[in-house]
Amino acid sequence: MGWAIDAKVTTTTNCDNYTERSGSERDNRVDNRQRIIHNRNEKDEQRIDSIIAQTTQEHNEHMSRIFGLATKLSQGK
Repeated sequence: MGWAIDAKVTTTTNCDNYTERSGSERDNRVDNRQRIIHNRNEKDEQRIDSIIAQTTQEHNEHMSRIFGLATKLSQGK
């Protein structure tokens, strides 16, 4: 069994060339995955908020045109 040591990570390689990661390295990998997922979720939320804002603006413009036309029709113009 060989030991590879650096400042942050200790790994153990057995005869089958399988690397067992230390607890802190596993924790770091989990933390990184969670950060990636969190960042993706934030980007998705921002994209959804942007779509909602754009759709709301288009809806308001459309309703404004309809009310304008309805007003003209009611006044006989």
